Formats: sequence, structure tokens, C-alpha cells
Amino acid sequence: MTRRWAVDIAIATIARDAVHLFDQYWSLQNQTALIFEEGIDARPAIDVLRRSRDWRRQALPPGVLFLLAPAVDGDGILIAARDEAQIDATLAKFADCCRKTGVPVPERNPP
Repeated sequence: MTRRWAVDIAIATIARDAVHLFDQYWSLQNQTALIFEEGIDARPAIDVLRRSRDWRRQALPPGVLFLLAPAVDGDGILIAARDEAQIDATLAKFADCCRKTGVPVPERNPP
């Protein structure tokens, strides 16, 4: 690694700042982003996660809309949410953002 943030958990409250979280070697698969509902105090959830050695068995903390993490070698995105409706809403927002920037988005085929 050529550079690393000095913290295990970074918090961004606006999109302009959050984009920098993904500049930190996304392809090395060590980033996980929790996206909270607007107005939620994330500190209690962050405190629990900071003390956990293994997040895999943790339920999504209250107020978390979804989790983002890199998939294999940064070639994809893992999205986890409490329910399928939230995943659908999240994917629709991502697709809209991609289209606005000129990134082609294939139509989603339902399972």
C-alpha cells in the first residue's frame, strides 16, 4: 500500500465528502460504506461496529439504508439492505446517477 487513512472508520455527511471515501484503494476490498437515513445519529452504530472484530454476523444497525462494498477485485459492488424493496430503490438511484453522467446501464432482469 502506498497510502492509508489513519482511521478505521471515516464519516462523511455530504456527497461531496463521501466521494473521497472511495478514492482509498477501492479495489483492495477493504472499504465498506454504511449509508444511513438522513437525520439519523450514526454514532451508536459506529461505536458497536468499531468494537466488533467480525462484522459478518452483525445485523444492519438501525437507521442504515444499505451497505456498499467492493466485490471481487473492485470489479463490482456488493449492496446489502434490509429488504428487496430497499435494494430496488437503491439500484434505481444508482442507475439514474450513472445515466446522468453518461455511463451506460443495462436493464435489470428480475430474478
